[in-house]
Amino acid sequence: MITIDISNALGDMGDRLSALDKDAMLRDVALTVYARMRKRVHVDGEAADGSQIGSYTKGYLTVRSGQFQNNRKKKGGFQKSGKQTGSFSKGVNAGKKRVYYNRGTDRKVILSMTRQMENDMSVIAIDDGYGIGFSNPDNFKKATWNETRYKKPIWRLSVEELKMANDVVNDHLSKILNG
Repeated sequence: MITIDISNALGDMGDRLSALDKDAMLRDVALTVYARMRKRVHVDGEAADGSQIGSYTKGYLTVRSGQFQNNRKKKGGFQKSGKQTGSFSKGVNAGKKRVYYNRGTDRKVILSMTRQMENDMSVIAIDDGYGIGFSNPDNFKKATWNETRYKKPIWRLSVEELKMANDVVNDHLSKILNG
């Protein structure tokens, strides 16, 4: 039987690989993927499989956009001033001002109304690297609830995000191996 001492065979390359800052590389991967995932979910409204997350109902879209029937100008159209003029017309809140989200009229679900979940999403250090998640447990519940509700993988990495992660790793390895 012939044995080969790999450390001698690798020589200088082995020494270079041992100099790889794994923590910095994993943090770079997480930050790169986080930026794309945040845009995909909270701006573009895409699930991890590339499909649209879902569509808002007419009632929810009315609340989301602030375009209530009692928020119309006299000659048609909606108030554009940035001030919420609509108020509740029924129920225990009758006469009180409605919350003004001003989030647009696109029916595409983007999982962001108050921006609480969106702003809480971040890169988080874990035992063996970094992850993307939420520090507020309520936002984690919302995230998993939305995956169940829309029956789609929203928080997994998309094909594009996996490619981005591989590209970051390859860049770090290339810098180490090529000096």
